[in-house]
Amino acid sequence: MRQSDTRKYNHYLYDLILYLKTKPKTFSESLGHVRVDRVYNVLNGKNNLSADLAKEIIAVYPQVKYEWLISGNGNMLIDSDEIVSSKESIKDLPHGKQMELLLNRIVSLEDDQKVLIDAVGKLNEDLRISQIINRGLLKNIVKYLKIKPEEIERERLNEEFLDQTKP
Repeated sequence: MRQSDTRKYNHYLYDLILYLKTKPKTFSESLGHVRVDRVYNVLNGKNNLSADLAKEIIAVYPQVKYEWLISGNGNMLIDSDEIVSSKESIKDLPHGKQMELLLNRIVSLEDDQKVLIDAVGKLNEDLRISQIINRGLLKNIVKYLKIKPEEIERERLNEEFLDQTKP
């Protein structure tokens, strides 16, 4: 096998791994592989991307075009309406492999869920910090202007009353 022949395969797989913003080890684990050798051998040009490995990738990442993965022809991603037909290729895999891929997909989704929950928690924490800072700033502004809180409340109530009585 010539280097130029293997380069195009590992180039496509490498592009996919970059697109997924992951590392070869994590990518390999998402396919259900205990060892990362199979993916590294393709990336390093030692092996071609086999049809079986391509099917495993498509089963876990149905948005990726099989033809692109094998040959580089066309776009990397398929349209959402084409995803249904690509999922049918999962049926070609043995039942045990289907279950393994399904479990890996569930684990991947659970990981995504954890990341989202952490992100929401961080946003909530940032919001609480902002609210605390804003309250502190408002108190400092009130102190600086030497306005009594009762006067601010009275002014707010006056504005509400005027807003309600406007024609």
